[in-house]
Amino acid sequence: MEIINELSSEAVDIIVVVPNWLMPEMKGDEFSIQVHQRFPQISKVMPSEQVEAAATERLRLQANLQRCLFSLGLKRNRSKQLNQAWPSHE
Repeated sequence: MEIINELSSEAVDIIVVVPNWLMPEMKGDEFSIQVHQRFPQISKVMPSEQVEAAATERLRLQANLQRCLFSLGLKRNRSKQLNQAWPSHE
């Protein structure tokens, strides 16, 4: 969150965060909810191989989850899914 705060204070336009579900201090869903509370304009995308099903629904309701990425192994597919999460920034 510190980096997002710093970039925001420098007027950097952050368009998406892709948190890891297993981050050291908090899970990715908790982080996404905190980001949404402070920066609702930032899109949130979660790698679905890692996130629990209940967390995905909670993210949709509490953090305006934009997309779950289903096949992170294929670079082309990952780029396509990320572009679909925020088409105005392609």
